[in-house]
Amino acid sequence: MFKKLRIKLTLINMGIVMAILLVVFAFVYFSMRTTFTRQVTNIKKAIESGTTFKPYEEASGPKGMSQVDGTQKVLGGILIIIEADETGLIEDDKTYLNTISIEDKGILYELVKNNDKDMKYVQLGEKYFISFFVITETTKYYFVEATQEREIITSIIRELIFIFLGAIILVILGNLIMTKKALEPIKKSWEKQKRFVGDASHELRTPISAIKTNMEIVSEDDYKTVGEHKKWINNINQETNRMSDLVNKLLFLSRKDSEDNTIIYEVINLAEEIEIILKEFEVKFRNKNITFESSLMNTFIKGDKTDIHQLISSLLDNALKYTESGNVKIKVYEDSFYSVLEISDTGIGVSEEEKHKIFERFYRVDRARSSVKKGYGLGLSIVKSIVEEYNGKIELNSKLDEGSTFVIKIPTMEHKEK
Repeated sequence: MFKKLRIKLTLINMGIVMAILLVVFAFVYFSMRTTFTRQVTNIKKAIESGTTFKPYEEASGPKGMSQVDGTQKVLGGILIIIEADETGLIEDDKTYLNTISIEDKGILYELVKNNDKDMKYVQLGEKYFISFFVITETTKYYFVEATQEREIITSIIRELIFIFLGAIILVILGNLIMTKKALEPIKKSWEKQKRFVGDASHELRTPISAIKTNMEIVSEDDYKTVGEHKKWINNINQETNRMSDLVNKLLFLSRKDSEDNTIIYEVINLAEEIEIILKEFEVKFRNKNITFESSLMNTFIKGDKTDIHQLISSLLDNALKYTESGNVKIKVYEDSFYSVLEISDTGIGVSEEEKHKIFERFYRVDRARSSVKKGYGLGLSIVKSIVEEYNGKIELNSKLDEGSTFVIKIPTMEHKEK
């Protein structure tokens, strides 16, 4: 998929560059042609206004004309005059204008006599001319040599073609390199999303399968009472709650990933919010014989209470899951421009290899070192997404079999307003 996308982007960019180069080259080409044609037009106007050509020692004429050795020079080329009337070509004895033979004049005359187009390009042998005519008692045809102009334009076109081909090659190579770099984060994000969907499907399959199995057991015996099916009904209820928790967490992460996600800011006393949440965990800690200590300083941040509640709950839940016995400590204090939340436990800890992985979605530490059998590995992913959204920082200090300390830093209210 990404290979096709790279090729498509390269072709699009190449098309854009080709179009731009063609426009520039066309401008250069027509600009040169127009400049030369404009100069010839000025010569024609000068002739029509009464300017005559005389031998070089008495020469007079418009700017850009000169006579050298009896040859009329115009714009670096030769000016040839052919006069004709109704009977045909008129021979003249003006030797200073006889720069070509009478036969060649006849050929030029035949090329233009039946054509009323002004500023026409004609070719005689290896030379090119631009012709125009002036009608008085007779018709005079003027041919300004454009061989030099033609050679310059041909040379420029040749060089432009080389530039064009070189630019296309560079564009292709450059785009292949740049698109690879540009698509790399998109590719990683897509793979991450694909893995996320796969993991979510796998996690949802477990409770759904359990619910289905228990429902089949219940439906097998129509004569048992609800009380007799209580075990299976409790299992169904438990798995339903697990699935509901998973779906809620997935929806929360989806909302955080969405560009439309907006935070409704309000002033939050972090210490007060933690005290409220601790009441929810008090019984859970007591049931596992885990002692709990807190040191809470009043510090204020601006944020969404739902986000802060989710962040603190996820950290406490993580400490609860991976601490079989011992204690959990929570501290809140200020450090420079940050409100700092520290949650320490004496649980199983995290190895150095796992430290960079535990914030990934659906990642769980090695179960061989933990009795935790339930959970989805989404809690710390939620914590990370919230901290990043609030321009905060997250640190983990941990050693295997000694415990972990999570340090969360969120800008204080005063700092956030600056």
